[in-house]
Amino acid sequence: MIEQLIQRRKALLLVLIAITLALSVGLPTAAVPDNSLRIWFLDDDPELAAYDAFHERFGNDEVILLNVHAPDGVFDRELLTRVRQLTGALEEQEGIERVHSLLTTKDAFDAGDGLEFKHLFEGAIPKDPEALASVRDRALDNPLFVGRLINKDATQLMLWIQMATMADFDNRRDVFVEDATHTIKRYLGTYETAMGGFGVIYTGLNKVTQRDFGIFITLTYMLMFMLLWWIFRSMRLVWATVGVITVGTVACLGVYGLLDKHMNMVTVLLPTLVIVLGIADAVHFPAALSRELRASPDDRIGAIRRGLGQILGPCIMTTFTTIASFMALAAAPMAVVRELGIFSAIGIFAALVASAVFMTLAFAGMKEGVTLPDHPGIHGLLSRCAGWLRRRQALVVALTLIVSGVGLYGAAHVEADTYTLGYMPDKHPVVMDHAVIEERWGDYMPVEFVIEPAEGLTAHSPKILNAIEGFIADAEAMPFIDDGLSLATLYRRAQDVFAPSSEPHQPFTQPLVSQLQILTGDPQRDFSWDRTSEAYKDNVYAQTVTKEADATRVTLVGKMVGANELSGQLTLLDALATKHFGDSAKVYAGGYTPLYVKIVDYIMASQIRAFFIALGLIFLLMLLWLRSLRFACISLVANVLPVGMMLSAMVALGLTLDVASATIAAIVLGVSIDDTIHFLYHWREAEREGMSWDDALDHTYAHAGVAAVITTSLLVVGFPVLMFAEVKTVFYFGLLTTIAAVAALLADLFVLPLLLKAWPHKPKVTS
Repeated sequence: MIEQLIQRRKALLLVLIAITLALSVGLPTAAVPDNSLRIWFLDDDPELAAYDAFHERFGNDEVILLNVHAPDGVFDRELLTRVRQLTGALEEQEGIERVHSLLTTKDAFDAGDGLEFKHLFEGAIPKDPEALASVRDRALDNPLFVGRLINKDATQLMLWIQMATMADFDNRRDVFVEDATHTIKRYLGTYETAMGGFGVIYTGLNKVTQRDFGIFITLTYMLMFMLLWWIFRSMRLVWATVGVITVGTVACLGVYGLLDKHMNMVTVLLPTLVIVLGIADAVHFPAALSRELRASPDDRIGAIRRGLGQILGPCIMTTFTTIASFMALAAAPMAVVRELGIFSAIGIFAALVASAVFMTLAFAGMKEGVTLPDHPGIHGLLSRCAGWLRRRQALVVALTLIVSGVGLYGAAHVEADTYTLGYMPDKHPVVMDHAVIEERWGDYMPVEFVIEPAEGLTAHSPKILNAIEGFIADAEAMPFIDDGLSLATLYRRAQDVFAPSSEPHQPFTQPLVSQLQILTGDPQRDFSWDRTSEAYKDNVYAQTVTKEADATRVTLVGKMVGANELSGQLTLLDALATKHFGDSAKVYAGGYTPLYVKIVDYIMASQIRAFFIALGLIFLLMLLWLRSLRFACISLVANVLPVGMMLSAMVALGLTLDVASATIAAIVLGVSIDDTIHFLYHWREAEREGMSWDDALDHTYAHAGVAAVITTSLLVVGFPVLMFAEVKTVFYFGLLTTIAAVAALLADLFVLPLLLKAWPHKPKVTS
C-alpha cells in the first residue's frame, strides 16, 4: 500500500480533487439551518407518530403568539381596524391556517329560539365611543376572551396565529414566520408588539445557527493556518494540511447535504470537529517523515517510505478509534446525534486519506535541507514532566487519585435537561420578546392534553364534560398553570348565555345526543370539519373536539420552562387526570409537550449508550492492534479520566447535559485516545528493545511527546472557536472539550507512565 501511495501520489491527488468537487454540490443544502422539533426524532419514533396523530385530529398545535400593547386601551377604532386588516392578510399567507383574536373568535348570542355565534364586530368597527364601550364590557365579561385574547384591563390583545398542517411545514417554517413578521410590522409597526411561541424560537435558533456556522468555519481555518505556520514554518506543509482539512470538511458536509440534511445546533459542530481532528492526525505525518529525511537526506523516496511505514499504522489506528467513538453515536435514540456521529466519521476518514496523499506529495517535492522547527519550549516542558514523574512520583500519584475521585463525582452527579429558549443569548430579540410577554401578559405556553372517552361515552357526555371542568379547575389552582380552554369551556359559555343560572357552573346533567345541535337550537345544523374549507372557520368547536367526538382536547396555558421541570408538571397533571376521569377516559399529554419532555430521556440514553459502546469498540481495537490486554486496559483507564474531569467541570459550572452535549462523553473519549495510541506504540517499541521504565519514558516522550503537545495545542485553539457561538450550549461544548483536551494530555504525560509502571511488562522467558 505504501509503495502504491508513493508511486501514484499525483493520480491519487487528482482523484481526491475530483471527488471533493463532486461532493461540494451538497454544501448549499447542508448550510441551510433547521432546528425544528421533528429533527431530533427518528422517523419511526412512536412519540413522533403520536405527534402526527394529534395534528391529524386537531390541526397544527404550533402557534405564533402576538402580544399587542396599547396603554390607552385596545378598544380604539384605529387599532382594531389595523388588527382586522392584519388578520385578513395573515390568513391569506401560506403556512397560516387561521388567526384567533378578539375580532375573529365568535361569541354565543341568545337568538330567542336558540343560540347564534357571531363576532363581536360583525360590520365596520363603530366610531361611537359608547358602542365601543358596550363591546368592551361584553368582551371583559367573557371567560373565553379574558386571559386568552384580552387582558383584564383591556390594554393588551393576544393574537393566536395557528400554523397550517403541511407535509413540508418544518422545511418552510422560517419562510412562514418571516412572512408573518413582515406583515405584522406593516400593519402594526407603530404599536408595541412582541412575538412568542416555539415556531418563533426555532426560527431565531436557525438564524443564530447559520451565523455560528459561518463564524466557525472562518475562524477555525484562520486560527489553524496561523498555528500550522508556527508548527511547520513551511508554506508547503501548511497548504498541504489545509488541503487535508478541506477534503475532510467537504466530504462530511457535502454528503450531509446530498442526503438532504440541514445543519442544526448539534451538527453545526461538524466542520470544527472534522477540521480540528483532521489536523491532529495530519501533524503526526510531518514529524515522522522529517525525522527520516534528516537521517537519510540522500534517499528522499526511501525516507518517505520508511516514515510512512512508521506513522501510517498508528494514524490509521487513531482514525479508527476516533471513528469508533463517533459511530457509537449512531446507536443514540436521537436523529441529530446519529447524524453527528456518522458524518463526523466520514469527514475524519476522508482527512486520513488526504493526509497520506498530501503529505507524501509535500515531502516528495520539498527542497533539500528543509526541516521542521525544533520547538525547544515543548522539549523543556516534556523534560520537566519527566522530572516530576521521577522525583515526585508520590505527589503525582496522590494528585491522580484526587482527580480520579473528582471525575467519579462529576460522572455521578451530572444531569440532563433542555430549555430551547435558553440556548439563545439573553439580548436576542426572541428572548427579549418572550420577557416582554411574560412581564406584561403572563405565562403563555400551551400544554395540550387529549381525552379519549371510554366505550359508551363521547366527548359530549356530561360525565366527560364535568370531569374536564374539574380537571381544569384543579390545574388552574396549581402555580404553574394560568388558564385552560376546552369543549366544556365553550359549552359553559353557550349555556350561560342561553340559559343563565342563578347558581353558575352547575354540573352538566342532560344526556344529550349532541350538545352542538341542542345549544344552537338547530338539530340539523352541520358544522364543517374540513380544515381546507371556508366554512371550517364557522365551526367554533373544531379546535377542541373531533367530528366523531371520540377525542377532545384540553389546552392549558403555563410558563415556558425546561424539559425537566415540565416533566414534573406533567406528572402532577397526570395525577389530576386520573383523579377526575378514572376509567371513564384515557387522558395523555399531546402535541409538542411530550416530545419536548422525551428529549431529556433521549439525551441521557444517548450519552450513556454512546459512551459505553465507544469504550467497548476502542478497547477491542486497542486489543487487536497492540495485541496486549495490559495496554488495552491501561489505555481505557487513562482516557476515562478526561471524561470524568469534563463532567466534573459541568457540575461545577452548574451545566446539564442537553441536545448538543449529549454526544460529548463519546467524542472526548475518541479525541483523547489518539495521542495515547502514539504513546503506547512507542512505549511498546521501547519495551521490545528491552528498555527500562526510565528509558522507555524518555524514548516515548522523544518520539510521541512533541506531537502530543502540538496536537493538544491544535485542540486547545480549535475547540474554543465554538465559544464564539451565540447558541449557549455550543459555547459550553467548546469550553468543555477544551478542558477535556488539556486533561487528556496530562493523562498521557503523567497517568499513562504511572499505570505502565504499576503494571510492568514481563519479558517472555526463553529457554
